Order: sequence, then C-alpha cells, then structure tokens
Amino acid sequence: MPRLRPPGYNTLFAFKHQAASSLLLLLVLLVVWYCLQPGLDAALHYDDTPNLSGLEKVRDLESAIRFVTGGTAGPLGRPLSLATFLPERHSWPDSPSTFLRTNILIHLLNGLLVAWLAFRALHSYAFPKRMAASGAVLTSGIWMLLPILASTSLLVIQRMNSLSALFVLFGLISHLLLRSQIEKRPRLALAAMAVSIGLFTVLATLSKENGALLPTLILLIESTLLARPLSISRKVWRRWCAVFLWLPTVAVAVNLLSILPYSQELIAMRGFGGWERLITQTRILWEYLFHSFIPIDTLDLGPFQDTYEPTRSIFEPLTILAAAAWILFIGLAWTFRKKIPALSLGVLWFVVGHSVESSVAPLDLYFEHRNYLPLIGPCLSLAWIVLKAFEKRPALTTMAATAYIILLATSLWVVSNLWSEPLREAQKHYLANPQSSRAIGHFGGQLLAINAVEPTLRLLEKAIENDVAPERLKTTQLYLTCAYRPDAESHISEELSSSLNTADFDRNLGHAVYVLARTRVSTECKAINLHDTSKMIDALAANSDFSGHAETHYWIHRARERLASHDGDRAERKQQLLNAQKQRFDPFTIELWTRLQLEDGLAQKACRRLQELWVEAPLNPTRRINRWLVLKGQARHITQESGLECTLHQ
Repeated sequence: MPRLRPPGYNTLFAFKHQAASSLLLLLVLLVVWYCLQPGLDAALHYDDTPNLSGLEKVRDLESAIRFVTGGTAGPLGRPLSLATFLPERHSWPDSPSTFLRTNILIHLLNGLLVAWLAFRALHSYAFPKRMAASGAVLTSGIWMLLPILASTSLLVIQRMNSLSALFVLFGLISHLLLRSQIEKRPRLALAAMAVSIGLFTVLATLSKENGALLPTLILLIESTLLARPLSISRKVWRRWCAVFLWLPTVAVAVNLLSILPYSQELIAMRGFGGWERLITQTRILWEYLFHSFIPIDTLDLGPFQDTYEPTRSIFEPLTILAAAAWILFIGLAWTFRKKIPALSLGVLWFVVGHSVESSVAPLDLYFEHRNYLPLIGPCLSLAWIVLKAFEKRPALTTMAATAYIILLATSLWVVSNLWSEPLREAQKHYLANPQSSRAIGHFGGQLLAINAVEPTLRLLEKAIENDVAPERLKTTQLYLTCAYRPDAESHISEELSSSLNTADFDRNLGHAVYVLARTRVSTECKAINLHDTSKMIDALAANSDFSGHAETHYWIHRARERLASHDGDRAERKQQLLNAQKQRFDPFTIELWTRLQLEDGLAQKACRRLQELWVEAPLNPTRRINRWLVLKGQARHITQESGLECTLHQ
C-alpha cells in the first residue's frame, strides 16, 4: 500500500530544496570571495596605467566626460567601463585594492546571473526543478572558481571584460523572461525582446566590443534549448530572428572578415598574418580548455603569455589535428543540438564566445581573460554531465563533484595568494616566462618600487643577453642609468645609435626612446649626451620596419620636441608638436602647442588650428565627443588669455 503524504508535501519539499540550493549558492559565493580576497593586495599591471592614468585629471563634469570618452583600449573606447572607475578616482594609483574589490563584486554578481541562466537552461532540458537548481549552483560554482579567470578580477583594467559579460548575461536573462510571456501577449513580447536585445547589446559593446555577440548567443540558445513559440507563426518568427539575431551576427562576421588580409605594416607589427592567427587559435582554444579545467600548475596561468609563437602552416601536425577536432566537434554540436542541447550549447557557446578576440582580429595571440564569457558554456555542459551521472551513481558523483570543487577553490586561492605579494608574483611569473618582455618589465617595475636599482639593471642585462627586445631594454637601461646613476658612464648609446636603424619591430620602442630623451633633457647624465640622443631618435625614424606605425612616430616627434625645448628652439618645438598631432589626436600636444602659440602672440593661428582639428573629427560618436570637449576647452582658453573670440563651427 503506497504511503500517504500530507497535503502540500510536494510544495514543501520543493521549497526546502530551493532554500537548500540558495544556501549552497550563498556558500559558494562566500568561498569565491574568500579565495579572491588575498588578491586585493595585487599591484597594477602593464595595461592599467595607460588606460586609467587620466583619472588624475578628473576635476569636474567636463573632465570626467573627457576621461570617459577618451579611451583607446578598443575601437569604441569602452566609455561605459571607464565611467565605472570615476567613483574610485581618488584611489588612483595608490590603492588598487579599491578597484579590485569592485572587480570581485562584479564577478560574484555575474556568478549569480550564471546560476539563474543555468537553471533555466537545465530546467528547459526536462530536469526537475530541484535537479536544475543543483546543476545551476554547480555551473556557477565551477565557473566562478576557475583559476584561469582570476586575472579578469585581479587585473584592474579587466573590469572592461567582466562588465561587458555582466550586460550580456542581463541581456540573456531579460530575453528569456520576456520570451516566457510570449504565449500571453505575443506582439508585445516580440517588441520587448527586440528592445531588450538592442539595449543590452549596446551596453555590453560600450563596455567591451565583444559584447556585440549577445544576439548570437541568444541565437544559440534559441537553436538548442528552445522551440519556436506556438503563438507566433513560423513566418513571423523567422523574420524576427532574421532581423534581431541573424543580422547582427552577420554584421559581426562581416566586420571581422573586413580585417583580412592584414596590411604589410600590420604583419610587421604583430609578427603574423590573419590566416596564421586564425590557425594558431585552433591550438590555443584547446589549451584554454585544458588549463581551465585541469589546473595542474598555477604558474602556467597569468597575464604574461606574450611569447606564444604563431603557427605558420595549417599542415603542422598539432595544428591540423586541433583544427580537425574543432570542425568535428562544431559539426556534431550543430547536428545534435536538439538531442543533446546542453552539450551542444557548451561547444557552440565556447566557440562563438571566442569568435571576436580569438579569430582574425589583430590582437595578441593569447590572453586568459578572453575566456571569461566563453567558459560559461563548457561549465554548463560539465554540470549536465554531472547531473546525468548523479541519476545513476549519486553518492560517487557527489563525492567526485565535491572533490573537484575543492581542487578548483584551492587552486584559485593559490593563484590569488601569489598575486597578494606583488614582488614575489612578479618574480615567479618572470621565472616561469623568462622570454616575456612584459614579465621582465613588470618584475623590473616591482624592483624599482622598493628602490632596487642594481637588481633591475642586472635583470635587464640578462634579458638583453637572452635577446629579449634588446633595443628597447638597452634604451630602458640608459634611462635608468640617467635617472638613478647620473654619474655612471655607459657604452650602450653608441650601440643603439647604429642598431636602432635596423632593429626589429617593437611597438613599445618609440615610447622607450621618448622616455630616455625626456629624462636626458631634464637630467645631466654621463651615460649619454644630447647629440647621441638625437642620433638614436633619427636612427629609429629611418628604420623602414616602423615606417607605417603611427604610434612610434608620434613618440619620435615628442622626443624631438623635448630636445628642441632644451635648445630653446620654439619654432622646432611647435613643428614637432604639429607632427605628433598628425600621428595621433592627443590633448597634451594640443594644449602645449596652443600655449606656445599664445605666448608668441599667435592666438588667431592657434584658433584656426583647433578648427582644422575639429573638421578632421572622426564619425565615431565617442571619439567625436571627446575631441569636441578637448578643442572646446582650448578655444575657451584662447578667448580667456587673448581676448580673441575663438569659436568652433560644426
């Protein structure tokens, strides 16, 4: 005889299980917070200062807007991400922990959203709510604890990445919520879904450009987990998907294809072409997955992966195997997307999530933080596998899943704890990546922070012996010698005067030469005289490998302006500032050039130049607003200082 259950038993059981899942998720969030806490003591890294140093100049609303619209990290400037740093501007640059705390909180919020999204995905696959809730906690827990994602939270500037993911996740959840109402009010739901996609795609893209993938990710969910709404005719539904999902997807694909082929200047700058980058990524994506889910050695992780060698031929054994495996897995995932949707979604999500930064875009080959959004899919697939295994062997599966979570948490804590000691972290990453110029620069910076000049010089000497960016590091050696040992002599300047003419391309070499010139002008230094400094600048300018690189020539003109300043040649200073402006729109050179013109009584000429710069303004709205504010401020300054009415015409 079946056992009788009191009324409301099922409801009570579901409530208890839901409460248990919520408490378990809360526990996971606390564990993640605890594991990342040591990382609050992490130092600034190489991309932080170039992107955020403008915080020092924020004084009022206008300067805040100038900072927000003046970003150079991506084609759109990522203004929304930059805006989130404004409330913390008083902590820059002395208290990175303030910024990192916000980064970790964003990561935890994303974890909550991932749990919600995973619950909807698993429940739609016919798992009961209690199983789906457990799977959601598992998906979110694994994803938040992955050590490979630590750098996204512990690199200050990578808030751009996690913030973009935040809006993507909000967009996905908004779509699913609105879609659940489609049977009741189909037309209103379709309209609201369209607005939601547009809104969150814009927000995500203004945080970081790969946010433009939101419509494609929604398309994947529609193609795997969901069926066509019965209240919408097939024709109307196809048209809606074509306009709001397929069209943005095609637009992103066309934009990526437009990059090909790389120009000769771009190939010289990056060291690889578009095809070479694409086939290299087939190997890198497998490495990402391996290091994500099997964190054997935490020193394999970190932001100093700039030594990764590109693949030159698709016929290299590992490359052709990696490419064939991806083709096979993508084909199987698409073919069986309705039969095993959770597994198919995991594969397709990972590939699509990497399609902007890990395809043909001319970026560095390897960066861990690119996995932040793409790894949600594989984590969901892993949770699905665990749930299926739990149905057959619950005890064994529970023990295995718990052990794996503990392994991930321990590995994340080890990584975070390493970052908590900046000098030790820099040394460890340098020893793990001795050929990485970024690791060398970061280690040197941490040594200088404790005034360890001699060890820094020895570090550079060893790197030069190993042929790591020799010209740039020799230039840095000279700079440090002038700055900290002005009475010391050196033979390096003679070597550089001849070698810079034929040096291999190094995108940071121009800035290094400028820093040396600026330091030499302001400091009496026996290691290099002004004549040799000028010869070095001329040698770099004559190097054909740098002929098409505007950034290098911008710094060359800045360096020449510093030498002209030492000589008191105002005409040359102004000419070099004008030359620099042709290479890059830069508020500093505009402000300095305008001030020199006002001192020489040439207010009208200065005003005409501002108008010329405004006429040349790009169509990009973010950059256009920034240019308008910069030029308007200088026009106002001309009016105040000279009495000339300087206005800019649209």
